[in-house]
Amino acid sequence: MKYKLPVKRKFIEKISSKSPAHKGSLKNAVDFYVPEGTPVFAIADGVVIEIKDDSNIGGGDPKYWYNGNFVIIKHSEKIYSEYEHFKYKGVTVKEGQKVKTGDLIGFAGNTGYSHRPHLHLELRKKIGPGEEDEDFITIKIEFEGIDKSEINN
Repeated sequence: MKYKLPVKRKFIEKISSKSPAHKGSLKNAVDFYVPEGTPVFAIADGVVIEIKDDSNIGGGDPKYWYNGNFVIIKHSEKIYSEYEHFKYKGVTVKEGQKVKTGDLIGFAGNTGYSHRPHLHLELRKKIGPGEEDEDFITIKIEFEGIDKSEINN
C-alpha cells in the first residue's frame, strides 16, 4: 500500500531515513526536512490515540528525546502512524478524534531530539501486548508520487 505524503511536496527540502535516532525498532522511520510551521496531514484514515503539544524544548542532544511534540494515529488493529517534532501548541487534533487521509493534524516544528525543523514519521506495526515503544516496530513505508530513489537512505 502507498500512503499519502504527510506534507505538501513544495515544502520538502529533503526526505531521509538516515538519522542517529533511526536505529533498532526505529530503523524504518522517515524524516521530511521542511520549514517550521509547515502543515502536516494524516497519511491514512484513523483515530488519534495520543498527542503532546506542550513542549517548546528541543535540540540536537539525545537529552531532548522525550521533549518532542507528537501525534499518534491508529489505522487498524496493528498499524499506527506516529508524527513527531510538532511546533509548540502546533497540534490541531484531539485524542479520540477520527481523521481522514489528508486531514490537517498540525504544524511541523523542532521540538525534542531534533537538529533542525522537520517531520519525523513512523509507520508502526504492533508486535506486543502493550502500548509501549517495545510493543511496536517500524515498517517500511511507500508514498504516492515519491520514488524510493528520492529517499536518502
